[in-house]
Amino acid sequence: MIPTGAQVIRDGKPLGFRDPRFTASIVISAPPFYGETDLAAILASVDVPTLHVTTTEDTIRVPGRYSPVQDRIDVYTAIPPRRKALVVFQDGPHNVFTDRSLRNGGPLNPLVKRATAEVGLAFLDLVHKSDPAPLEDWSATWKPILAAAPTPSQVDTHRRAQKRRT
Repeated sequence: MIPTGAQVIRDGKPLGFRDPRFTASIVISAPPFYGETDLAAILASVDVPTLHVTTTEDTIRVPGRYSPVQDRIDVYTAIPPRRKALVVFQDGPHNVFTDRSLRNGGPLNPLVKRATAEVGLAFLDLVHKSDPAPLEDWSATWKPILAAAPTPSQVDTHRRAQKRRT
């Protein structure tokens, strides 16, 4: 998220690296900003459309770190309410996005990976071509494994507001 505007404060100064080459962001299983308490402040400057992808069982468990799925939802929520969308797959552990098939990943792994690749392309079609059809089709196709599907209106709201101002 740092290349798209996220910033943390260190020694009273903002630390970030906004790279203008990034015109959209696809965030897969975003961990929290460990040690930080104000997500809204960290993410306030994110100024590109963002697609967030997670699962209902996306819990990070590594030595010294624990992060429940709610952390991923909190990152999504803290992004300013413009041009963002959320995909939540039903089931699937944190490693479902990898090649490992531990704990209920097995048959779901290839489906989630394929669906994630496809939703990324559909999201980019919406952002860069203003074409909502691929995202709508994606949601219908993958509905059986979704807990929450993105909608074109989530991403398009900001664009319509900008057009009204000009």
